[in-house]
Amino acid sequence: MTDDLEVVTETTQLVASKVSWFPPALSTDPPTPLIKMPGSKRWLCPALQHTIPKYLAQTEGRFFEPFAGSAALALCMGARGCKTVISDANADLMRILAAAKASPADYWHALEQWVAQGIEEADYLAARGFAPATAFSQAVRALYLARLSFNGLWRVNSSGGFNVPYGKAATRAFPSLEAVYAVSKALETAEVYSANFQQTIAQAGPGDVLFADPPYLGTFTAYTAAGFTELDTAETAVYLKQAAKRGAVVIVTSPQDPAVAVHYEWAYNIALGKRHIVAAKAEARVTYPEAIYTNEPDLVDLAALGAYLDATPVVDEPEGNVPTD
Repeated sequence: MTDDLEVVTETTQLVASKVSWFPPALSTDPPTPLIKMPGSKRWLCPALQHTIPKYLAQTEGRFFEPFAGSAALALCMGARGCKTVISDANADLMRILAAAKASPADYWHALEQWVAQGIEEADYLAARGFAPATAFSQAVRALYLARLSFNGLWRVNSSGGFNVPYGKAATRAFPSLEAVYAVSKALETAEVYSANFQQTIAQAGPGDVLFADPPYLGTFTAYTAAGFTELDTAETAVYLKQAAKRGAVVIVTSPQDPAVAVHYEWAYNIALGKRHIVAAKAEARVTYPEAIYTNEPDLVDLAALGAYLDATPVVDEPEGNVPTD
């Protein structure tokens, strides 16, 4: 766990009329993620939100999401009472979650102060070039930028600097206090930190569920300075297979691509047929079907998944032996 992700709550002048110190009524409905990420798997929540919490209640295991991004599925599971382990190589995204978890009212109010100072392009560019000194301020800046950036993207250059242009068509909508509280509640028992996928996957063991949504090759992979390569894709599959051998349930989302499928011959293949779209301009968008690879297909509610897809998912048997502990 990285020390610099400790949330340091800064002294702020709180306005009683704007900030409620009493959490609003919360539900077990999946909270809306604070950030928008390309390829978010929030649509998978109905297919997993009943089976996985029931399984983890029996095993007393944890739900791992090592490529968290917006952490849409981890938030879904947290709202259902699951203990979650949420990590990502992008430290800025994890700072957002850590700040919301630790101090939702302070975090919301600090964000409101940034918004009040301006949300036009000049304000955005000034914030993009600003380097806050504390993890808390970095988390506020990150959410401000993510809400105003083009298509809601988070992209960095080779030096790790955020470089997404201003979103002229942005809705400029920022989360309400209630939305931040809902995320905080879903993260109540969560571990949130920045780490590479190897470190997090290595922690999963018997009784745990490990959901992996690694970046898709040929699409958007520049949300960290290191990017994501073919070697990373292959290594992810190796680590996930090892986790399955240790007794973890593994669920992976991926393109339905032979170049990827060869790494998951040990898993069941659930063909989705859903079209995944990634690109800024319509003429440059890439579309292809997706798949779920898993060693426990019974934990995927195919009826709920089929209702979303408007088609019955096809489950193919593994070509090799399913790993067991």
